[in-house]
Amino acid sequence: MNFVIIENERDSLNLLMNLIKEYCPDLNYLGSAGTITEGVKTISSLQPDLVFFDIELDDGKSFEILDKLGHKDFKVIFTTAYDQYAIEAFQHEALDYILKPYTPSHIIKAVTKAKESIKKDFMFEAFQDLLQRNTNKKQSITIATSEGIDVIKIDEILRCQAKQSYCEIYLVNGDKKLVSKALSEVEKLLSFTNVFFRTHASHLVQLKYVKQISSKDGDIIYMNNQDAVPLARRRKKAFLAALNNLI
Repeated sequence: MNFVIIENERDSLNLLMNLIKEYCPDLNYLGSAGTITEGVKTISSLQPDLVFFDIELDDGKSFEILDKLGHKDFKVIFTTAYDQYAIEAFQHEALDYILKPYTPSHIIKAVTKAKESIKKDFMFEAFQDLLQRNTNKKQSITIATSEGIDVIKIDEILRCQAKQSYCEIYLVNGDKKLVSKALSEVEKLLSFTNVFFRTHASHLVQLKYVKQISSKDGDIIYMNNQDAVPLARRRKKAFLAALNNLI
């Protein structure tokens, strides 16, 4: 398990590193940062499994790092001298909140939580993959939502829209599903159908539900439920060709 430390005090950084090295030797240290800007860059480039956050940094609070990153693929543990941030920490999906001065037992307990959480995530993803392989791909896909795993029929998908690192799937019956995948991942999942087209960096539509293409105020696609979707100029020619091939 690879980890990163966000900490602006050198003594605290060294203490935490030494405790982890001695009591959690199977963890692999990738790097550290002491500011919000450095923290965002470090986590984005190193892609850790686990991040230890001090809260008060030189240029603000480390919650801003999580807000800037949006959807995260790592576990969060806060190590801080202040107890007043606990509620906000757990609102940012913290696994643990350790008050300084911490002990080896605190670190061991928090790391154990992280390992167990990662293991559960792995098992969930494995189950999802298994379910996907056993789904009739000509008819349905399986996808993880905030409520669990949904089996969604291809014909029921009207369009998809990026929401930062998440994606919203709009269904023909008016329902909407928020999924923890980027739009590019959902597009790849649906690529075997040949009936979806990426009209814009943030939009994917099912071609058979396209009702109108309007050039007024720029190129806009209207779906059969009157949803308006932008059509990027550089994608227009390919979109028209895909639409003609479908017809």
